[in-house]
Amino acid sequence: MRDLLLTLSLCCSCIWVAAASPGRISGAQYLELAAEACRQQHADSLDYFLSRAEERYAQQDSLVAWINGLKDISRIYRDELQKPEAAIGILQQGTIEALWRSPKSQEEWEAIGWLAVNLGYTYKYGSEQYLAASKYYQKAKEILVDQLGQEDLDIGIYIYQEWGNLKTMMGDFTMAEVLLDQFLNLALAAEENNVAAEAHNDQGVQFISRWDITKDKGALEKAISYLEGGLTLSNIHDFPKGLLHGNLVKCYMELGNRAKVLQHATQADDAIQRFYDQSGYAGLRLDQAKIKQNLGDFFLGNKAISDAIIQYEKAEQLYLEVYPSGKHRELARTYSSHAEALRERQNWEAALDFHQKALRAIVGDFEAETKLGNPALHQIRAERVIGEVLLAKARSLQARFQHQNNLDDLRLALACHDLLFEVEWRIRASYLYEASKLEHISKQQRITEEGIDMAYLLWQKTEEQKYLDLAFRLTERNKSILLLEAVRKAELAQSSAGRTDIQRTDVKYQQEIAELEKEVYAAQENSAPDSLLSALRLSLLNKKQAYTTWIDRLGTEHKGVWTAAQAQMQVMSDYQEILAPDQSLVEYFVGERSIYVFILSQSHRTCLHLPKDFPLEEWVQSFRQSIEYFQMADQSLQDLCHTYSKLGHQLYERLIEPIQAQLTAGQQLLLIPNGVLNYLPFEALLTATENSCQFSNYPYLIHDYEMAYSYSAALYLELLERKQSRGPFLGVAPDFDGQHGFSTLYRNAENIQTAQRYFDGEIFLRDQATIEQFIALAPKHQIIHLATHAKANLQAGEFSFIVFADGNGGYDSLYTRDLYLLALDAELVLLSACETAVGQLHQGEGIISLARGFLYAGARSLVTTLWQINDEANYTLTEGLYRKLRKGNRKSEALREAKLQHIQAADNMNAHPVYWAAFVSVGNQRPLSSKSRKWMMLAIGLPLLLVGGYAIRKKSTA
Repeated sequence: MRDLLLTLSLCCSCIWVAAASPGRISGAQYLELAAEACRQQHADSLDYFLSRAEERYAQQDSLVAWINGLKDISRIYRDELQKPEAAIGILQQGTIEALWRSPKSQEEWEAIGWLAVNLGYTYKYGSEQYLAASKYYQKAKEILVDQLGQEDLDIGIYIYQEWGNLKTMMGDFTMAEVLLDQFLNLALAAEENNVAAEAHNDQGVQFISRWDITKDKGALEKAISYLEGGLTLSNIHDFPKGLLHGNLVKCYMELGNRAKVLQHATQADDAIQRFYDQSGYAGLRLDQAKIKQNLGDFFLGNKAISDAIIQYEKAEQLYLEVYPSGKHRELARTYSSHAEALRERQNWEAALDFHQKALRAIVGDFEAETKLGNPALHQIRAERVIGEVLLAKARSLQARFQHQNNLDDLRLALACHDLLFEVEWRIRASYLYEASKLEHISKQQRITEEGIDMAYLLWQKTEEQKYLDLAFRLTERNKSILLLEAVRKAELAQSSAGRTDIQRTDVKYQQEIAELEKEVYAAQENSAPDSLLSALRLSLLNKKQAYTTWIDRLGTEHKGVWTAAQAQMQVMSDYQEILAPDQSLVEYFVGERSIYVFILSQSHRTCLHLPKDFPLEEWVQSFRQSIEYFQMADQSLQDLCHTYSKLGHQLYERLIEPIQAQLTAGQQLLLIPNGVLNYLPFEALLTATENSCQFSNYPYLIHDYEMAYSYSAALYLELLERKQSRGPFLGVAPDFDGQHGFSTLYRNAENIQTAQRYFDGEIFLRDQATIEQFIALAPKHQIIHLATHAKANLQAGEFSFIVFADGNGGYDSLYTRDLYLLALDAELVLLSACETAVGQLHQGEGIISLARGFLYAGARSLVTTLWQINDEANYTLTEGLYRKLRKGNRKSEALREAKLQHIQAADNMNAHPVYWAAFVSVGNQRPLSSKSRKWMMLAIGLPLLLVGGYAIRKKSTA
């Protein structure tokens, strides 16, 4: 009855307007009626009046009036009626796709740009759909900034600030930093100190959030610098002062400085309260609540549980003043922290109740089969707080299990980890910057240990195979996932006969992005002015933004692996099926407390837990140095020998001896290291105590096993399934005479020429060994050998480089980042250069190095180096490797044989691992195609056959 009366009322209004007007009802009048229908929440009438208004505006061809009218009605839904989804539906009618024609004038484009801002804002604050919000802020920037050239304070506040803070919330810190930097620049240019203070605060929050993920102390120092810098601005109001002091609470809390925590908390609370008393703005309660929440976290960290709970309760009350529905991301965080405090008191039931309240505050109401059940998969979204709440709940369940020994608690905790992984994967897929993805994966690596602990314990207690599979899957699903995605993309590029238009466009974008990244890196390294660095970073953001927009516009059938796709995770039996009888897969997971080792062969699979009760990172570093420094003139060889001898056996005892019962002497070990183990040459470990420094007789692990390496089991399987390429050998060797900062190489050209004795192909020496030659020819070759210099970058692995000739007597550098643009089809890349497997270590993803770059580009396998190599030893090992490869040995077998021959033939000093252990074989280890060998056999055998046939014929004739 109510709806009928409303309809009659609105229709009467329409008739009255028509009767009172000499002409028809205008579009504006229909919008007024639509607004009234919106307030009365009468959907049918609203739709009718909107459709008539659109007709009128279309007849008048007035896009701007129509779009502005839609924004007005959307605000009624969003701000008055608190119905953001309905507001979004109204705004969507004003997007380019929904309009009767495309915009033409600047005014029309401007209206659409600000409508996109409204959509971004409503998705962000109204429905908390952050991916959609980011998409519309990007559209707004493309129109208002990139297209129309607007760059004023309004753009700073409504696009750069909102989008930057959104990216902070999503964990995409690299992009957030660029956006907020631009916001700060615009605020300072406008001489608006209060706005600039907010920009300082937002950038401070970004670095605090980065610290939470990375635990990089430099991020915390930058946060303090920004926050304290904001407080130095003149004549700023209490509101930004309160924000700045409040976030300094968090910084000094992390540093454990109680006095500063309490000082800034008091100053923050006082400033916010003064501003609230003046303005009466209810939203300030959120800022006060955040201060209480930070204080609670500080007290919790110091085990002052009662004080923490008091602060959390105050924060909850303040949040509920503004959000009586109990639905808000920061309220969810406070509930979760409150639960952690109750967990410390072992008040399990109350703690888990708060965890459920936290989930409902951030996800919304959900049905669950049990009281402690989780939301369904379709209810989660790319929101960091959902992940934080799930992790905290898993930890409480795990803690309760330790006291009550109920396996169901472990099972439910593992279910939280599964859902957490889905949340985090969706977040990572939204990132534009590789750096943000790597930071995110490193964080996930630390969390993964907790899941493996539980899965391993369930396997031990139940002996159910599914829990061993789950532990293995947890280990694998965060390992080198970016590299795996890149390898799949490279396969797509190789699968077509020549690059398609889409692939050529993709390469063009990536080339432009790579060039800008190198400019940004060079500016940072050369301490360029902040203004230049800021401009370069913004240019890079614009190009990345254009690239993702282009990908989004591709039809579904064309996107392929350009769209992020979650890798399918195999169970352990899938990997057992691909192993030969003489192979074992040995995969390590290195956590903060434990080392897990998964061992798979054709006949069995198991996992061993090794206690990490020794300084692994320190031992590996010292072990590596004791080998590397042995060829340096200023070192004590005796001291290095003793360190090597001691640590070589100790690391063997910790990492290999416990699993040796699962292995067979002489077999191939497919080693998948993790963390610092990526730097470890396993072949050089010592199977017995030895300190004689008689290196020819040392019990190296290489005597017992053939070893190969991979970044992950999934990547090994991916490379193994690739069809072996066909093609000739390509060798590149610039000339180095000791000039231009590179030491002399005496035998690198001879190295390349030696390879030609075994494999057909072409070589480029001295000034012909240019980057241009390499890039043009590399995709067409089965074997690629680069005999040159290289330099690892431990701080920025993508800027490790390998050296080529420039064609004019000088040198040119090819960076890891440049390799990503190639589409190689090589079965083997041999890198006879220093440190090609060394670079920046990222937990989970591995070492960002030149070696990784070649796999990224499509190589099936590599022989690469862990440190600076000796020119003479390099020649000897390479010659032995090629000889064995020609005979049909698999790659790791050929490399092992070459190393053993070197040790046997060398004198005592040259048998030291520094001369042979740097070389490692990575990726697919199958023998090389016999095509090249067949041609050589024909070249040699056919004349012999003819001669023999002639002799037999002559003899028979006689």
